[in-house]
Amino acid sequence: MRRASLLALAALPPFLVLACVGDEEHDDPAVSQSESAIIGGIVDQGHPYVVGVGDNFGPWCSGTLISERVVLTAAHCVGGITHVHFGVTASSPPGPVAVLQEVGHPGWNGGIGPDLAVLELATPTGVQPVPLLRKNLDNSSTYMGPDWTFVGYGVSDGVNLTGAGTKRVAAFPFQSLGPLTTPDNIPVTVDYIFYNTNVQSGCFGDSGGPSFFVDLGVERQGGVTSFGDQNCALYGVYSRIDLAYINAFVQPFVDSVESANPCRNDGVCSPGCIVGSQVMDPDCAEDHCGADMVCAIACAKPVDPDCAFLGIDHCGEDGICDPGCMFDPDCGGSSSSSSSSSSSSSSSSSASSSASSSSSASSSSSASSSSSSTSGSGGGSSSSSGSGGAGGSKVPLSKQVPLVGRGCSVSRELRRGPTGSAAAFLSLLALAALRRRQRS
Repeated sequence: MRRASLLALAALPPFLVLACVGDEEHDDPAVSQSESAIIGGIVDQGHPYVVGVGDNFGPWCSGTLISERVVLTAAHCVGGITHVHFGVTASSPPGPVAVLQEVGHPGWNGGIGPDLAVLELATPTGVQPVPLLRKNLDNSSTYMGPDWTFVGYGVSDGVNLTGAGTKRVAAFPFQSLGPLTTPDNIPVTVDYIFYNTNVQSGCFGDSGGPSFFVDLGVERQGGVTSFGDQNCALYGVYSRIDLAYINAFVQPFVDSVESANPCRNDGVCSPGCIVGSQVMDPDCAEDHCGADMVCAIACAKPVDPDCAFLGIDHCGEDGICDPGCMFDPDCGGSSSSSSSSSSSSSSSSSASSSASSSSSASSSSSASSSSSSTSGSGGGSSSSSGSGGAGGSKVPLSKQVPLVGRGCSVSRELRRGPTGSAAAFLSLLALAALRRRQRS
């Protein structure tokens, strides 16, 4: 699933001009952001906390359950999100779960600033949330070189535009943190992480989906799919979600939505959060990776033997090592930061020739005014759904323009000028908009 699935998405046709479909008429020009899917990946039976983000009919973006009632996704996906979907085909229990509010990062402005958003769910789902990478990313071989795991609901065939709505996974490395310049001369700020595509990549429909890094044996989310080149064949750019961004934007929202929940994702383990032999406090996962009669799904290197009752097949390349498999490519080497693998990929410096090593955004508590105006400011959950504006020339890989946002409320829109990258993601959006039009 690694390099195959991402590439498929890359083939999606460039730029599609879509008309807004929704409650109001809108003469807005083309929407040029798009969604991306995992090219070169495989169907993912695991990662139950990865969800499809969209409306009651289905997803147009991806996201991750990071706390009992909070989902993390991309700001460019915001606009008309009403439900999230669980399962391999985004149609499994607990079924579509209603979204009460969608909040985009206050620093996001149509291509500038952190491409992050959080969603409040109407009800708990009973699904274990994923831990967050509460560390400061840097350009060392600890993070740049070892494989990360990428998951999303994007299309798997960019030519025929098929496969969307099925969860896929791939594992490959990032090369550098911004600031840097992409192969097609698009500036990438300190708010993002970059990789050169090597057969596998994210693509249309993967927007908002996660990239996981294994630390202390547990996979933790450190990136959110944002944008890439037009054909998903050169590179991918992910909005970082490490310590500074968590503290400035995500944590205040989680605390406000789940203030009375001691099991919320807050960096502190509450030992009493074991429900039906499952760990419901993501901060406790690393304490239950051994055989202790408690299942911690986020345990990845190796998988928690107590989760065998879930019947998930981890023998393919899904970023999770299962010693019980006759052969599991994920058991070949550890990407755990604790064993910080010196297996750094030499490509790490390649795509970022211009990338300044720094990216000290992590220390800037809010990753806010950091470098080149993209700095995402911190901020809590006060902003209403994603802010946004036009501007920016990137083509959000996963930025699957929220299906041209229902009812054109997407003025934060993902409207990107005809730039290569943005064009790539348009395809999926067009299909989504057409689907909506047919339903109305």
